[in-house]
Amino acid sequence: MKTHRDANDRVREDGEDAYRAQFDEAVARGPYRPDGEALIEATPMPWENPASLPTRQWLYPRVYVRKFMTATIAPSGAGKTGLIQVEALSMVSGRDLLHDGYKGPPLRVWLWNGEDPHDELKRQIYAGIQHYGLGRVDIGGRLFLDSGRDQKINLARLVKNELKVDRAMVDALIDTIRNNQIDVALFDPFVTLHSAPENSNDSMDVIAALLAEVADATNSAIGIVVHTRKPASGFNGPITSDDARGGGAIVAKTRVARVLNRMTPAEAEAAGIEGKNAHRLYFRIGLDKASLTPPDEDDSWRHLKSVRLPNGETEFDGDSVRVVVRWNYPDALASVTPAHVEIMQRRIGEPPSAGDHWRENSQAEFWAGHLVGEVVGFTTTDTPGRKKAGRILDAWIESGALKKSSLICADRKSHPCIVKGPNS
Repeated sequence: MKTHRDANDRVREDGEDAYRAQFDEAVARGPYRPDGEALIEATPMPWENPASLPTRQWLYPRVYVRKFMTATIAPSGAGKTGLIQVEALSMVSGRDLLHDGYKGPPLRVWLWNGEDPHDELKRQIYAGIQHYGLGRVDIGGRLFLDSGRDQKINLARLVKNELKVDRAMVDALIDTIRNNQIDVALFDPFVTLHSAPENSNDSMDVIAALLAEVADATNSAIGIVVHTRKPASGFNGPITSDDARGGGAIVAKTRVARVLNRMTPAEAEAAGIEGKNAHRLYFRIGLDKASLTPPDEDDSWRHLKSVRLPNGETEFDGDSVRVVVRWNYPDALASVTPAHVEIMQRRIGEPPSAGDHWRENSQAEFWAGHLVGEVVGFTTTDTPGRKKAGRILDAWIESGALKKSSLICADRKSHPCIVKGPNS
């Protein structure tokens, strides 16, 4: 006996059969009429079980993915070249060198640098190999390294104010990636891949589209390094993908765009980093466009560490090369224990002076941050200590261990103060 459900299933199957027949017919017709003229048609989408759809093929966590282009955007000297080199070594060796969550298998990676000579590129790569303790088997013939000084790539050029695409060059690039079974091709910097003005959005759109085509045609991930525009006079804020040369045309063709920002002097001071211009050896990475993944909650920090190569007459006069390593910004609460919180909650209720209270204002004599330093055990007489106290204070307020409250103080005026919070 046929049930109502059986009838519904039959109707659904008949409908899907007809749908599939229409789809097959549309595909068979092709994009041309019988007379050879081009024809554009809408292609019916076949009904499929979504569980059968292939997952995106991420080759490096949240950065490089097959068939898409990734842009790394940064000002000169920020560390972008060193960053992609260490990422390349991670992918080639199958080892998570930067603790980004990379999980092999080893990949085939092509590094093409349009600025530095080949010998300098080898110094940089071998410095990374030395620092991370890699050997011949870790590289295994999977790393390809070329300099634009020896082998130029020019995808398009401006001729009499008209952009001319070198189709043979584009096809040769596709063939090279295919023939060498390259998984990830990294081009540093983007500006050396063409001879067109970067202030032309139309030209940049075309050239970026060519690289997106290469990624799709070769089933590889393409990475490009993009310089930022000169900042406006007086601008000291962090850069975003909007600051990339070429306007939004390049970023629009990417699926991942990340930005490198050099550490500021204030951040270095708060982190306890000493030395003039020492902050220039640190930078943070932020995903500014991640259309295939959720946005980053926290930026990742990196440090440019000096490595001495064994290519001198002694171990002390070999070339010094900077290698990118992971670096964690000091956690203000790293040295804080539950006992510190309990003591702080008790002490914050004790007046620092007759009729007074612990103030929120860091310039006040009885600033609550001074009490934080006394309880946790560090000085607040210098700037790093004051900033650390401020961060701990903010964290305790956010957690509810402390809270802000306006109180009448010794001067008989109301001031913002810090008191015991609801979570006590």
